[in-house]
Amino acid sequence: MVFRTLILKSAGLPGVERLVRSSRLFRPMVGRFIAGEGLKESISTAEGLAREGFFVSLDLLGENVATLEEAEAGTQAYLNLLDGIAKSEHKDAINISIKLTALGLDQDLELAEANYRRLLEKAVGAETFIRADMEGRLILR
Repeated sequence: MVFRTLILKSAGLPGVERLVRSSRLFRPMVGRFIAGEGLKESISTAEGLAREGFFVSLDLLGENVATLEEAEAGTQAYLNLLDGIAKSEHKDAINISIKLTALGLDQDLELAEANYRRLLEKAVGAETFIRADMEGRLILR
């Protein structure tokens, strides 16, 4: 239990994400769960998995945005991801998974709802769907 707590707390420290992404030591572990650094690489990885018969749910790293601007940037990134899925010949096997805190839930409930609706509309047009991912325990209280 102590080890789990240590890992979860250290994951939120500045610089830890950069270290994990750039370290050769972590690359085999990260590569198994991170589809890519950008849109094209992520869609390509998802398509490769779909060709092998897997269903893929893509997510963007980061949640609990601190500002409304970050919430808008996150929403736009998800919209772009949905555009990429819509262009894929494997869109029936690829969807997105989001945390509502990435859409501004902590800052403005109405804004988060509006952002979520924007994503839902785009997902319908892309012929895919959205998974609302479980939030951390502090949000669920």
